[in-house]
Amino acid sequence: MTGYGKAEKASERFHFIAELRTLNSKSFDINFRIPHLLRPYEAEMRKYFQQHIVRGKVDVQISLQSQKTNLSGAVDLDRLKSYVDSFNSILKETAATGDPLSAAMRMPDVLNTSDDPLSETEFDTLMKVVEVATAQLVSYREDEGAAMEKDLHNAVNTIAQLLEEIPAMEAERTERIRNKFLSQLNELNVDVNRDRFEQEMIYYLEKLDINEEKVRLKQHLEYFLSEMSMSKHSGRKLNFIAQEMGREINTLGSKCQHEGIQKRVVEMKEILEQIKEINLNIV
Repeated sequence: MTGYGKAEKASERFHFIAELRTLNSKSFDINFRIPHLLRPYEAEMRKYFQQHIVRGKVDVQISLQSQKTNLSGAVDLDRLKSYVDSFNSILKETAATGDPLSAAMRMPDVLNTSDDPLSETEFDTLMKVVEVATAQLVSYREDEGAAMEKDLHNAVNTIAQLLEEIPAMEAERTERIRNKFLSQLNELNVDVNRDRFEQEMIYYLEKLDINEEKVRLKQHLEYFLSEMSMSKHSGRKLNFIAQEMGREINTLGSKCQHEGIQKRVVEMKEILEQIKEINLNIV
């Protein structure tokens, strides 16, 4: 699930800026871009992010800006120039706009900060920035999740409505199949044992019966909605249920032998693909 959060806060020595971004992923995968000074605290931040973000590809960028008014000797000029040249080259090639110097100053290790570890107060400030940025990101994901939940409800209800339209066509379907066989027999111009024909017809129609598929598909639809409303982290389970829905829909399509039912099966498949795409974004 995508998300974004940003926060900043200053201590006496540093101004901390944290930016978080998440993309869809089946597992928790985190990438840090932080200054050397913050590396000792990476494990603790990683643990915090995993507890609150749970799943997704997470990009964490935390920068430090010195609170000193005189930055002479505090900036790694060679590294800064290298970043500025790289950004200028990118802007030129892509015809984009931006401030290369400002972007370069936010890159890790541009500032030659003191090697002294963070004080307890500075560490508290760092974690506060992390917490605020994480809260923004989680809120962003919750809003996106609410929109996806609405889309899923609509999609499942649409499949249910299409399923309800099928029984009205089944009597015609049965009559068509029967007439088709009678027509073929008449073309052969042979005598047929009518009792045996009726027995064979009943056997054939039983093989094409779709009542079990309709019942199971309805149950899967209800289970999907129930799981979506009750489970906090149900993305994988919803995907499994969607797969079962797909099996029943495919079987309906293979048995139906009726253009009206087939049309609704195709619409169900299209909607099910939308459901599967949404499921990939659910935590």
